[in-house]
Amino acid sequence: MGIRLPDILWLQRLIDDVAFPITATSANISGENEIDDPHRIKDIFCGRIDLIVDGGKTGGILPSTVVDLSSPRPKILREGAVPLSDFEKYLKGDSKS
Repeated sequence: MGIRLPDILWLQRLIDDVAFPITATSANISGENEIDDPHRIKDIFCGRIDLIVDGGKTGGILPSTVVDLSSPRPKILREGAVPLSDFEKYLKGDSKS
């Protein structure tokens, strides 16, 4: 199970307002590149999913960084927008938090 923390204010407010988790996958077909244009998303997914929210073209270039927190030491599964260097003190077990 993964948790995504969006850096989009209106989406943070929506999550706070509904008071339950919202599940979503990346906007792409498995094995394909991410789609950042809402018009392409509508063309591809319309009728195949329950809801599409057009928040405009995404500003992100890199995918999300994925961190496995299921063991005592975090493990990077995919480096993305948050670089590995930001996690180094946690991955090395540095106790100086």
